[in-house]
Parts: sequence; C-alpha cells; structure tokens
Amino acid sequence: MENLFSDVSRGWQTGAMRTAVLIEVVQNEQKNLKLVDAPVSGGVKRAADGTLTIMASGADEALEHAGQVLSALSEKLYIINGGCGAGSGVKMINQLLAGVHIASAAEALAFGARLGLNTRLLFDVITNSAGTSWMFENRGPHMVESDYTPLSALDIFVKDLGIVSRECASRKVPLHVSNIAHQLFLSGGKNELIF
Repeated sequence: MENLFSDVSRGWQTGAMRTAVLIEVVQNEQKNLKLVDAPVSGGVKRAADGTLTIMASGADEALEHAGQVLSALSEKLYIINGGCGAGSGVKMINQLLAGVHIASAAEALAFGARLGLNTRLLFDVITNSAGTSWMFENRGPHMVESDYTPLSALDIFVKDLGIVSRECASRKVPLHVSNIAHQLFLSGGKNELIF
C-alpha cells in the first residue's frame, strides 16, 4: 500500500461524506489510497499524552495499515465494522450522550443548591451512585466550586448536537432529550458562555 488517508476531523458524517468523495476520486484516478475514518474523543490533553479513544472504521487493509499509528495515539482503539463513516456514527452517539450529561449535571447541581443541599456532598454521593457519568465527574467539581475556567468551547456542543439533530431528523429518529440539550447550548452560546 502506497498511501493512507485517515480522517480524524470533527465533522463526523460531514467528514464521512468528504471521505466518500475521496473514495470516488481515488477510484476514478485508480490511485492506491486507503481511507480510514477515525474520529477521536479525549480533547487536547489526552491527545498530547496519547490516551485518546479512537473509533476507527474503513476497509480491513486500510485499518491494518493504520493500526500502529492509531494505537500510538490512543489508549483505547475501537475498530467499528461498517466501512468509512461507521466510526463517525459512533462518535455522534458519544457526543449526544456527552452533551446531555453536561446539561443534566448542571441541572442536577442547580436543583440540589436550590434545595439547600451541600453541593460538595451531593457531588460525592452522586459520583458513588448510579446517577454518575464521566461528564458529571469531570464538569461537576467546576460547577460546585463556581470555577468558570474554560474546559472546552460551548460552540463545540452547539455544533455536535446540531449534527446529531440533523442526522436524526433525516432518519426520522426522535431524540427529545438531546434536542432540548441542544437548545440549552444554543441559548448559552448567545451569551458566549464557555463551560
């Protein structure tokens, strides 16, 4: 194999569509280019220390060729069956859950505060109970401490949940909770919040 193209962009289905166009170009020009759709999760910090989660999809030969590079970048490398675009589908679902979990964490801690509960204790109880999530555990301490140091830009979730919403609408899949979370992020974006 002479050439390998790995799409690790944040466009998911848009990226997968771009990949489909590349496949057509490659086939028309009869180039020996293999494509891998490999979206990542973990942010800048985990990218720097090689502990990303990667959801890779593509032809077996391309995945085999890209395996060492993808493994070096990741702590968890998942091979997703279904060809280019399948990894992007998994990434969309991950972002759906991440966005909903952030919105739910904020509501839960705000509700606890309004009930007069000690939010530090509430956070500890929830992180050791069934209601926890990675996003709750990651974003919750900042919420409890009123620490507004940016962890990521709000517009990322506006974009991501917008992609999820459009993809679900095109497939007639009703996703009520994620659409509400998307609206919350959109309203926060108008205030230029960063969470």
